[in-house]
Amino acid sequence: NKYLNKYKNDYKLRYKISLLSSILFNIMYATFKLISGIIFKSIWFITFALYYLLLIILRISIAKQELSKETKLKDEYIKYRFVAIILLFTNVILTMIILVIVNQKIMNIYPSWIAISIAVYTFYLLTSSIYNLLKYHKYKSPLISASKVINVITSLVSLISLEIVLIPTFGIEQVEFFEIMIMATGGGVALVIIIISLYMIINSTEWLNNSHE
Repeated sequence: NKYLNKYKNDYKLRYKISLLSSILFNIMYATFKLISGIIFKSIWFITFALYYLLLIILRISIAKQELSKETKLKDEYIKYRFVAIILLFTNVILTMIILVIVNQKIMNIYPSWIAISIAVYTFYLLTSSIYNLLKYHKYKSPLISASKVINVITSLVSLISLEIVLIPTFGIEQVEFFEIMIMATGGGVALVIIIISLYMIINSTEWLNNSHE
């Protein structure tokens, strides 16, 4: 089948399909979070949904440039650095969300199907995002790398979201334990995002400074 052969042999086509399907899944998950937040009157559900929407908008902006037939490497690095700067900004928002949750001691018990749905999506996203980051790294494309980095960060944020659901629903309803776990996980994720973002900024800036295009 010529279409299957093209899909098998054309990594750019495979990547575009992967990109669009990933964006679609992220939109569905953000919508799920938003609707769940409205139904269960959960402020943090709605807040996380809005955070995911910010990341989705960022990914769509990358996708528009990736799907363009003529994209210069210099433009890719400029976009790569822009994404890193935006990620630092969104990291501030994420930190504020975590502080609000801990400060207000938000421990809501949700139906088990909500927790299971979030757990399945989180582990799927974490596994696939790390796999794709390593898989497409060999192509040395700043745009592809930026897109995959956003996926990894989305999966890390989902871990925080999962923890906030699992501890009250299936775990120990102790506020102190909840606060320690959320602060530890949230702080770790925030630190990882800062390190990744700074690496992207430094790497892209060095390339742009040495570029003669």
